[in-house]
Amino acid sequence: MQAINWQTDWAEKLYDEVVADQRFVYLSRYIVSEIYEVSLRERGKEGAEDAQLHLSTLWNLDSTVMPHPQEVITPPDTTDLYGGPVNRRRTSPLQITHLRHNPFSLLLEGVFDSLERGDAPILADAYKMALLSEQGIGTHRKQIANPVLVRRPEEMRFFNRLRDNGVSNLTSRIITNDGAFSDVNPSSVGIDNVVVEEYPKL
Repeated sequence: MQAINWQTDWAEKLYDEVVADQRFVYLSRYIVSEIYEVSLRERGKEGAEDAQLHLSTLWNLDSTVMPHPQEVITPPDTTDLYGGPVNRRRTSPLQITHLRHNPFSLLLEGVFDSLERGDAPILADAYKMALLSEQGIGTHRKQIANPVLVRRPEEMRFFNRLRDNGVSNLTSRIITNDGAFSDVNPSSVGIDNVVVEEYPKL
């Protein structure tokens, strides 16, 4: 969001590292939705178009795993030959609110004093991705990972990427410029496979 909407130098540097295949990232549906909604809110139609362009660029990179943007942010005014709606937007402020109020997000918010409700789903997804790395790198290609963890195509792609590269016991790293979020220490409650880092470091 920083690189797309506010042209922040440090965020653009991270974005360029992803494009150059120097940094691997996983973008959940929640984050993709947030990028689009913030861009739309901050800069209207131009912001929404920029967000779609950047998300499409990221989707096509080998260094990213994420849902296809059209699965999440299909514009609401797409029509068929008869003028009727083909697809309604998959994301909306209301849907984002639902994600922020799911039981696990509320639990995490209650556990960590400095964790805001809007950041709880990010921490939850990071924990989920770390757990996927523990599903066994020796499993048969057709064997599906834990169905509780894998419910979306991008989650299966992430699991396959980990297994194909022999990665196990992954530590998820959340990079944020939010001071309150960076104060969250998952290891203080026994979550040792997620790290929250402030960036840029002050």
